[in-house]
Amino acid sequence: MPRQARCFEEGEYFHVMVRGINRQDIFYDDEDRQRFLETMQRFSSETDVSVIAWCLMSNHVHLLLKADRMPDLFMKKLGCSYVPYFNRKYGRVGHLFQDRYKSETIKDDNYMLAVVRYIHKNPEKAHICRMSDYRWSSYGEFLDGRESANTDLILGMLGGSEGYRQFMETADSAVYMDEHNGFTEREALDKFSELFPDGAGSIQSLPRRERNEAIGKLADAGLTAAQICRITGLGKTIVYSALK
Repeated sequence: MPRQARCFEEGEYFHVMVRGINRQDIFYDDEDRQRFLETMQRFSSETDVSVIAWCLMSNHVHLLLKADRMPDLFMKKLGCSYVPYFNRKYGRVGHLFQDRYKSETIKDDNYMLAVVRYIHKNPEKAHICRMSDYRWSSYGEFLDGRESANTDLILGMLGGSEGYRQFMETADSAVYMDEHNGFTEREALDKFSELFPDGAGSIQSLPRRERNEAIGKLADAGLTAAQICRITGLGKTIVYSALK
């Protein structure tokens, strides 16, 4: 089935996520992370894409982008440069990233701020360390003025670095990914039925590892964690743990 064209309006903001194929690591050391950042900065300039925020995790990347045209070209160039580097270094062949990147369009200021919070809190949600101690995100750039991320928009919304710090240290008011998604409930149920025609019971009865793989498959298909919980009947702790 041909893929649908992505909707786009000039000058939009996007939350983009790219994951390793089969959820494998896409960074093995700091040299890999530095190479990805340098590549990201180079192609953002070449493709008129502004990187507002970013976070590199072991097997996935979150980006907040502003694009005056579709970010597809930026993402393609990023992958076509980083993947050959990674394959040469580690003696592997084939794809590194999981299919196409996932993206959500940001339509209002509250959503924008929620995305920034979500991106920068990834290390804490994964129980790695405090976001302020994590080297591989743009969190610190909003405080110390480094230039790889374009921080002006967010700092302007929050009244500068101190306002940003206070915002980030307040408790999350909501898990924004559960409120903004590409599928209606009907579409999510149809997608679930397509992937698991035997129904929710077929997932609930699986051993833990296979169950987590099934949850990951649903997430990769575009369902939010909240939709997965509702459709499968699995608890939030089970679903969110599987998606870390």
